[in-house]
Amino acid sequence: MALSERQKHHIEAWQASELTKSAYCRQVGLNYKTFTRWCRLARGVAAMSGLIESPAQIWLAVEPVDIRRGIDGLSAIVQQRLGHAPCTGAAFIFRNRAGNRLKLLLWDGNGVWLCQRRLHRGSFTWPKASETAFAVNQAQWQWLIAGVDWQRLSASSSADWQV
Repeated sequence: MALSERQKHHIEAWQASELTKSAYCRQVGLNYKTFTRWCRLARGVAAMSGLIESPAQIWLAVEPVDIRRGIDGLSAIVQQRLGHAPCTGAAFIFRNRAGNRLKLLLWDGNGVWLCQRRLHRGSFTWPKASETAFAVNQAQWQWLIAGVDWQRLSASSSADWQV
């Protein structure tokens, strides 16, 4: 869930005011619990789609990795196998051999994000490409993490198809 402009404005105004959350809420007439939830969303405690600013590029590492790897191990794969610099602001997505777990690595300028997603049933749709990395757009990424076959959704229809 993304924050609205109004919610972002209130969070920025509160941070600039140097008031406590409760004092700010009293001053502007906001519900304290609601405002606290907005702050949690802004900090990234919510679902993955609300955690991270949209990266410029999203790369899928085609070959499965040992999902136990951490920041340093995955950064090494980005550099050595994929041929990219891990700190460019692009997101790099890795999956395990079974295809039911993903890890996202993203250097955002202040630090590094390492997030994991697991499907309880089924597996993530993954490209079968000859290259080591495969770029996806934001819409494809959203379908991928939802567990939907994003490749079928983004495929163009045949021009000669008839009913």
